[in-house]
Amino acid sequence: MQVSPGKILCIRLWNKSFRVWETKEKLYKHYIAGCGIGVKILHDMTGPNTDTLGAYNPIVWMTGPLTFSEAISPNRYHVVSRSPLTGKIEGSSADGLFGAALKKAGWNGLVVTGVSDTPVSIVIKDDDVRIVPAEDIWGKDTVSVDEQMKKQYGKECEVSCIGRAGESLISIAGIASGAGNLRMAGRGGLGAVMGSKKLKAVVVTGTRYLEVGNKAVPNIPKDATVNKNYFCASCYMDCRRNPEMLSEKLSNSSNFEANNEILKLMRDSTMVKDSKSIKKAVGMCSLYGIDAIDAAAVIFIAMECYEKGFLTVDDLDGIKAEWGNGDALVALTNKICKAEGIGELLGHGVAFVLRRVTGAAMLGFNVKGLSDGYSKIQKDIDGNKDKYYKYFLDRLKNRNNFEKSRKKSETVDFASITACINDAL
Repeated sequence: MQVSPGKILCIRLWNKSFRVWETKEKLYKHYIAGCGIGVKILHDMTGPNTDTLGAYNPIVWMTGPLTFSEAISPNRYHVVSRSPLTGKIEGSSADGLFGAALKKAGWNGLVVTGVSDTPVSIVIKDDDVRIVPAEDIWGKDTVSVDEQMKKQYGKECEVSCIGRAGESLISIAGIASGAGNLRMAGRGGLGAVMGSKKLKAVVVTGTRYLEVGNKAVPNIPKDATVNKNYFCASCYMDCRRNPEMLSEKLSNSSNFEANNEILKLMRDSTMVKDSKSIKKAVGMCSLYGIDAIDAAAVIFIAMECYEKGFLTVDDLDGIKAEWGNGDALVALTNKICKAEGIGELLGHGVAFVLRRVTGAAMLGFNVKGLSDGYSKIQKDIDGNKDKYYKYFLDRLKNRNNFEKSRKKSETVDFASITACINDAL
């Protein structure tokens, strides 16, 4: 695919204005796109002392150079900003159709600065950009917002929005999108940044066709893309069910076909074996717009503190946070989502809790304020991806022990380039 200059939409919320940034080819050659350009923008516009919830901390949505092309699996988009959890520049990605919609509308990215006086949404349809009042959806959960936006702007629109957690500036709030809003850009608490700007949702409808510079495979048969399950843009893994089925299930407050990493992390962190409790907790995170990875990590800390006596039943608002207690998992998740009682403390993330609870300093892990995840290769879903990683890792293993630094550098470079392309790998 030929490198070509693209447009980035820059919106100022304080005066409800916008401008078009006609980027140059040099920018893409140096930073590729995706989180690469997002980090570049944040680096140029902010500093270490920038208030993460202030007007001068921009939030950036970026697509990749292959988004909505004929390439297989580059379907992710990145959200980049300074994190309320760490104070550092953080990027969080999600898959689904939002990135493709933004590219179809003719935009490589979106940069939002400033703070609005009242709740607003950004509505984009190709070159038509509007900033509209959002008082009617402020306070609603992510699924309700997605449904209302699709009724108002058409089923073909894609929505990136926050729930009540982001509105309440909870430090582990995420940004939801995709079918039933199950796709969460949850790392780093960037939903709180969006909430601090009084920005409820970004609604995008794209009607354009992306012209590819150098086509690799001509004339793919139509029947090769027909499938009853749900695919993300440009991805070959039908890992979600039909979107209509998702919407129907979610209307009954059920987290249908949740991400494998999230379910396993929630189960293993809390020792809860009841799948209904786990799915209910994860579903609650989706509805309120909370990063379920951070929620699982901080609930783990709460249960550990309860076991060691650092937190009592009274401290936990009457919740017996015992290992394996599904009711406690759901109750603590509910408290976090609503920022009520103990949830107000836990909602600030693992690092904050470890500092505030006496005796708990050595109970958990975090990297500069961000808790660890539970990523793994899903062999039962995708054998081809396993072979891809195995080939890459075998190359590293064949080198001698004196090249450990080079191995690490090459691995980090590989991961960084993949992130900039917004590949699903």
